[in-house]
This record gives sequence, structure tokens and C-alpha cells, in this order.
Amino acid sequence: NNYTKIQNAINDAEDGDTIFVYDESSPYYENLIIDKSIKLIGENKETTIIDGRKKGYVIQIKAENVTLSNFKIRNGGLGGFPEKGGIGIFSDNAKILNNIITNNGFYGMQIYSDNNLIEGNKIYSHNWWSLFLDKSSGNIIRNNTMRSSKGGLYLMSSCNNNLIENNVMRGIEHAINVYDSNENNVIRNKIFDVSDGIIVSSVFSNAVNNYIAYNNLSDCCRCGIIVEASHNIIERNFLSNCGYCSPGFYGGLVIYSPDNAIANNTFLKSGFIVHSYPNKILNNIVNGKPLIYIEDEEGREIEEEGAGQIIIVNSSHIEILSLIHISEPTRLGMISYAVFCL
Repeated sequence: NNYTKIQNAINDAEDGDTIFVYDESSPYYENLIIDKSIKLIGENKETTIIDGRKKGYVIQIKAENVTLSNFKIRNGGLGGFPEKGGIGIFSDNAKILNNIITNNGFYGMQIYSDNNLIEGNKIYSHNWWSLFLDKSSGNIIRNNTMRSSKGGLYLMSSCNNNLIENNVMRGIEHAINVYDSNENNVIRNKIFDVSDGIIVSSVFSNAVNNYIAYNNLSDCCRCGIIVEASHNIIERNFLSNCGYCSPGFYGGLVIYSPDNAIANNTFLKSGFIVHSYPNKILNNIVNGKPLIYIEDEEGREIEEEGAGQIIIVNSSHIEILSLIHISEPTRLGMISYAVFCL
């Protein structure tokens, strides 16, 4: 059957059906509710447009196993709290694939369910977060592009076991915020031209066992990675030219909480700032030379041939020799940095 309204086709569909939407009648000025397990496929994501007319969600997904792909989704949003965005996902196992999601007020997409796949989308020009998750676990979010918004991806609370992989984020203020959420993998993302890259934070000591690895962060005005929670692993990230807006206060990586593992990261024109201990800090490189980290030691002489940065924590009577070999100052504006020392 042919329909002039997408919602009419959804109403007549049964679980397992596929609805193909042609672009010849685009834009479709509708606010859709998908309450059946169907596939909704657009002809072309550039030209098959669903416009929400600023009357709430453009699309609400209220059935499991829904696939939505190849649309441009725009002009969602509604005043009040919580602000409604482009897509609201309230049921599990949705697949949101290869869409353009733009100009939807505060949020591009809000997810309040589990085990969804968000892949290959372009999400941009929102007043707050491109992707906002709340109590949403087991999701795969990969190969998306996010730009020109206040924030990229926010795991709000109790968002556990999510995979955040191979996304590109640029021209936004906060790229990824993992807040009061556990056991998430944030890997292989490319983040540049932002204020803050990746933030792991907690109010209730409930952001643990997150794995932040193999990310490429550059030109982060304030900070590349901020850790404000314990028992997380930060390893094998590349951080370049971060902290230039506030040298000495922020940098490539700033640690505010103890009991984290920081290993095998590379800093270029960026530095490392520690505000807490103990932490396990191993095999990091600053400007091509080793980061020397000393914690809970007394009466040691440092004789290394060269150092990119020296950090001394809760230690006393540490003598630094051969300072002439230490590399040029990092963005911290200093060649050694010491906290909690006697």
C-alpha cells in the first residue's frame, strides 16, 4: 500500500514488517510513534526528511527490535524539562543506522533503554548533547560523527557496559562524559577542537571499572581527559596540544581521584597533573621522553638521562640530578610538578 503519512503506514503495519519511505513527498512533517517491531527505512538520508516542527520528539521508539535508517531527522524539541529531542528510545534492541540528526533543540537522541545499536549517524547542531543516555546499558555506539553542539555523548547515571567506539567528535565543548556509570569501554574515538575530551566523574563513588583506551585527543582547550572517580583504567591514549587555555591548571590528563591505573599514554605538547594518590602510573611518555612518577618514596636521587615530566607525590628528600637533560616545558609551563610533598 502507498501512504501519504508515515504514521499511517506504521499504524497498519505488523511486527516484522518493513516500511520503505520514498523522498518524493519529503519533507514529512510528523511526530512519529513506533510501537511495533518494524524496520523503517528511508530512500536517502540527505533527502528523506522527517521534520518535527518543534513539537516534541520527531520519533519515539516504544517497541523492541525497531530499525530506523536513512533519514534526516530535524526540528524536534519542546520547552520544559526534560527537553525532548530528535529521537527518544524507550524500548530495547533498537538499531539507529546511517541517519542525519540535526537541529533538534537540546538533544539529538535520548536513550532510556538497553542493548541498542547506534551506528553510522551524523549528529550535529544541538543546544546540549548529541547523545544522552540515562539508566541505559549494553549499548553499542560506534562510527558516528558529532559536531557543532554543546556536548557529544553523556552517560548520565547507571549507564553500564556500553561500548563507545570509533566515533569522531569535533567543534563541541564536552565530548564524552561518563557520570556515575560503570564498566564502559570508551575506545578508539577521535576527539579534536573541543574544550574537554573525556570526563569520568562520580558523585556517589559509582563510576568504576571504566576502560578509556586507544583514543586520539588533540586541541582540547581545557583538558584531554579528566578523571574524578576511582578504579578506572586509562591507557594507550594519544593526547596532543591539550590544556592550552589554562596552562598549569589543566593539561592532557588530570587526575582528581585515587586508585586509578594510568599506563602507556603518549602526551605531545601536553602534560599530566595529579591531585590525588595513590594511583598506578606506568610507562607514559611526554614529548618523546619518559614521564617520571614518584609516589611514597624518601631519599631518592633521580638520575635518568632525560624526562619529559617529573611528578613527585607524597615523598620527601628527592634529589633531581642532570636537570639539563629534561625536555622543554610542556603546556604545564614547568619541567617538574610535585604535589603532597614534604
